[in-house]
Amino acid sequence: MLVDQPWVVCLSRELSQQLSNPSSSAEDKNFLYQALGTVLASCRQLTHVQGQLLKYLKETDATSPCDRQGIASVVSYAAERHFYLALDAMRKFTQWLIAFDRRRKAQKGHQRAQAAWAAAMLTYGKVALHAPKSELLACVEEDILANILELFHACRKELQHKLALLNGIKEVTCAIQAADTKHSFRLCKKPEVLEILLDLMEEDACDTPVSQVHLKMLQLLEQLSTLKPCMDWENRCSQVAVCCWRVLSCPPEETELQSLQASCEEALGQLVSALLKAEGTSSAFADVVSILLRHLTSTKAWERERALQVCAQLLGTYEELFKCSRERTCSQFGSLVGVLGPLLSDSQATSRQRAGACLSCLLRIQASQETLSRRMRGVDGALCGPAQSPFPLRNRLEASSCPLLTCGMTKTRRAVLQVPDCKELCERLKSTEDGSLCEDPAKIAKGVCQYFPQGQARSFMDAIMKTFECANEERAQAAGDWMIVFLEACGKEIRPEVPEVVNILWKAMYTMQQGTLRDLLFQAARLLAGFHLQPVVDSLLQTELPSERDMVQLWRSLGSSDLGPQVLRHLAERLDKAPKSRPLCNDADQELHRLKLLCAISEVVSALLTAEAVRDLLPHLLPVLLQWVSNELGVELLFPPLSPPRGLLLFKDTGQEELLCGLYCDALEQVLRRCLDERWQQVLCRHGVWPSLDLPQWHCNSVQLLTSVLLRARLVSRALIQTFLPWLHSPLPNLQVTALAFFAELMKDPPAEGKDLLKPLVRLFLEKLQHPSCAVQHMAARGLGSAVSGLPKKVQKHKRSIVAALEREMRNVDHPEVAAESMLALAEILAKQTAKGLGGAFRRIARSTRKFLDAEQEDLRFAAFSLYTALAAGAKDNLTTFFSGEVEQILGSLFLHLQDPSCAVSSVCRTALYVCAPFVEPKGLQVVVKNAIGRSGAQLQSEVCSYLVSEPCPGATLGPRGPAPSGEHGVTRPSVPPHAPRESEGSAARPLRPKQNSHLPALPQETHAPELLKTLKRQQKPPLE
Repeated sequence: MLVDQPWVVCLSRELSQQLSNPSSSAEDKNFLYQALGTVLASCRQLTHVQGQLLKYLKETDATSPCDRQGIASVVSYAAERHFYLALDAMRKFTQWLIAFDRRRKAQKGHQRAQAAWAAAMLTYGKVALHAPKSELLACVEEDILANILELFHACRKELQHKLALLNGIKEVTCAIQAADTKHSFRLCKKPEVLEILLDLMEEDACDTPVSQVHLKMLQLLEQLSTLKPCMDWENRCSQVAVCCWRVLSCPPEETELQSLQASCEEALGQLVSALLKAEGTSSAFADVVSILLRHLTSTKAWERERALQVCAQLLGTYEELFKCSRERTCSQFGSLVGVLGPLLSDSQATSRQRAGACLSCLLRIQASQETLSRRMRGVDGALCGPAQSPFPLRNRLEASSCPLLTCGMTKTRRAVLQVPDCKELCERLKSTEDGSLCEDPAKIAKGVCQYFPQGQARSFMDAIMKTFECANEERAQAAGDWMIVFLEACGKEIRPEVPEVVNILWKAMYTMQQGTLRDLLFQAARLLAGFHLQPVVDSLLQTELPSERDMVQLWRSLGSSDLGPQVLRHLAERLDKAPKSRPLCNDADQELHRLKLLCAISEVVSALLTAEAVRDLLPHLLPVLLQWVSNELGVELLFPPLSPPRGLLLFKDTGQEELLCGLYCDALEQVLRRCLDERWQQVLCRHGVWPSLDLPQWHCNSVQLLTSVLLRARLVSRALIQTFLPWLHSPLPNLQVTALAFFAELMKDPPAEGKDLLKPLVRLFLEKLQHPSCAVQHMAARGLGSAVSGLPKKVQKHKRSIVAALEREMRNVDHPEVAAESMLALAEILAKQTAKGLGGAFRRIARSTRKFLDAEQEDLRFAAFSLYTALAAGAKDNLTTFFSGEVEQILGSLFLHLQDPSCAVSSVCRTALYVCAPFVEPKGLQVVVKNAIGRSGAQLQSEVCSYLVSEPCPGATLGPRGPAPSGEHGVTRPSVPPHAPRESEGSAARPLRPKQNSHLPALPQETHAPELLKTLKRQQKPPLE
């Protein structure tokens, strides 16, 4: 037709007249609007066209959907021939709307204006669809999309505006896709559009049902994902998270909205699939799965069902991508199995079926990858050797000749299962019959676990723990069953992930309150320890302690299992390897680590099923704990000197050290409580062994008493002796002292199975007498004295060397405690073996011993009288005359110390006097002493004084012989008191510890001591030659 003919204008006016007829139906109006647009597109009178467009844009009442759609039809059809003219008309209309909105007053005008906003946004979209493709891309962003966004920002954002915005942007997107055949167009306003859409998605609360707005937004997001520029994956994940939150979390829909909800779920699945295809990486799949896991573990049944639907669509898309990739494993296999597996036992049938379908798809992905891996190994095997399969359990099952596998929860609940192949298992999982999923969950779990790839244990356990936290008791129990089956089936292959798995279990104990679920966690820890004991125990020691209850229950759980002895042995090894140096500044981490070890040892020991297991491990436990007790005493605190060097603190502020040291003794007590009978435990408690082990001055005696009890309980084995032997050569004096105390007691009655190990120690004790540490010398001398009872032949062989060494040490004036112990050792030797063969040593020992009878230190006096008792018993044959003279020299000290302040010294003095009685002169005094056997020291002293007063005794003296200054009445008196140290003795009587007063009290008046002294001194004879 001729576009310049006037009748075109007339036709447009006629159509306008028809549209103004109120009796026209909706169908007629739609036709008339489209016809008018077509006529205007054919008209060459541009002023007429623009006038008609502005007339309909401004005057048409857009409150009616038919008229609103008609406006868009008129402008869009006209834009096919007059594109820029239509855009100019729309721009003017947009400016008019914004200006009118500022001065609107009436309510009626407000409603019509808001409808005009929606109509304008719809019209822009229609214009983009009908615009010439060659001209669209140049102005679509600035002249169309920008105006749509401007209109939306300026309007009230009612429902009609939101729908108009979404429809307008959708049609603009479709127009761009149709015009951009080379896929090179970049939509710069895409970030702004996405931000508006996400704001709209988050605008409504998740407790309201979905609407058409949400459906259109999901569809629009899918379309926008195909346009450039491509947004970074982080922003895309944010979009997915918001959409999932809005669509999956809303409450159950009403009947009339069910189809809309289903459409939204379908659109969400398509959106997720489109984003995954656009990214095309496993990391993108993992991110989307992590978003879905929050909804798959929800406590709301409808939310889980919807998430399963989206998950099925996602897995279907990933299966297609996975076939084209060369990846060896599905990156989220563990997480999905950990969530989908327990859902097979969900209370909702729909959830069970959808979970089965998802697991089936997941297994197909893994099975196809296994096939691909085998092909690659077949092609590359000749060049590169066999490749490692990503499914170690599957390979192990195929390598086994037995097709049957054991599966179950505990030893009392195990069933023999035949694991199906992948095809059969997938058919069962995706079956619409619900019974196939519920008949044997353990068998299905075992079948799924055989395809478990390496490196997925942590993600699986994380998903299981999330199910524990969010699920009901039934599904939580199902999650526990899957966890146990997984650890039974794949526990051996997850060695690199053991620390992370243990940490997951440990954290779950803090939040888990139900007793049944906590038992499952303890069982899981035991199963894992059965495959990887050392990593499990080490990981538990490195974790933070949530509470004392959790710690105690976990260690007791391990101790009460069959792994208890192995766990205890490894804990002892770890404690043995812990740093034993005592730094100047306490290392809190090391102390905490040792504290954890001690608590673990105590709890495991208390939970062991039998005491025999503790006895078997005693050679490992006793030395380790005793070693720490010895180490914590401190070097300077063993046998502290009387006057410490200037600047040295004898007592340090070691509150934490004392706590740890006490814990070592507590752990040792706990260990021996399981090994010893009740009577031996009472002996140790009655003598206060456990607190005394921590005290430096009583440590050695406590070790000896402990060793004595162990000997009588037959717990000292050859292995235990071999463990203590290296301590004798340790660079730490404390360990040497502790070992010497142990062997000193062991020498008294050595066990038959370890007696050969003790024989070389006699010579070693001789060497230790020259050690620079006085504590080591002290215990070495004690060991030589004990060896006389247990190894008499060995002592007899080295008798001269031993006596000479002890004789030398008893004259050690710098260390009185060593001198005292040497005298006691000599007393043991002389008491058990004769003095024959000693020669002049006997005389030298007797003269040296005489110097210590009046010493200030109680230990020296006790040792001197003990040695003199042994000397008196061994003085025979040619030694009789010599010893008679010696007794004459010390007779006064013997009488005076019968009432020594120390009961032990008084008792041994009385014994010495009885043994020396045959050497006492005169015979009458000898008879008095012999007749007083069994009486107290005071009674014996009183009878001796009575005898001396009534009967002169010309041969008796109470003091040293020799010239002395004359006193009053010619009575000879000693120059110093009997108890004072003599100048000739040097420092041999140096006090071991300070005392305020003399150790000898004044003699009672009834003993007539002054008369006794005067009488004996007047009858004093010259000394014997």
